[in-house]
Amino acid sequence: MFIEVPGAKLFALRNGPADATTIVAIGGWIGSSELWLEPLGELSDTYTTIAYDHRGSGLSDCEASSITFDALVADALAVLNAFCIKRCVLAAESAGAQTALALAARHSERISHLIIVDGMYSRGVAVATDSFLQGLRSAYPATIERFVQLCIPEPDSEHVKAWGRKILARAEES
Repeated sequence: MFIEVPGAKLFALRNGPADATTIVAIGGWIGSSELWLEPLGELSDTYTTIAYDHRGSGLSDCEASSITFDALVADALAVLNAFCIKRCVLAAESAGAQTALALAARHSERISHLIIVDGMYSRGVAVATDSFLQGLRSAYPATIERFVQLCIPEPDSEHVKAWGRKILARAEES
């Protein structure tokens, strides 16, 4: 389903029994809802699960200039509202933790539990001097390859690395 929000259309997936506890999952950085498909697939027999593509990821559509922290938090709230969720478990990974923590702080009555996986709240580095961000601007493929290698160092994980590269390559196309 697509959810209309100011400046964007968000893609969201819902699975599981309608009367169960709801888990809403937020991806990090440019990771789409695809990152949550496997774990939420396991949980959707018991829980209602919702994953969505935040602004700038997956099938969601927006202008790059509309991607702001406050918009990401408002979008997460809009997802809860679109599915008429009064209270949920909120899960987030990586940079999505920022959105989850802010939503929980601003609307604690809507969040029963937080699940934060490898959360990153603030890198504390200015954009102009951040070598990672500069690499994304000047040498995207090489920077993404380095990122994938650092995130997935395990032996025999080439299939996971290929999947990660595929997801991250979509961002370059946007």
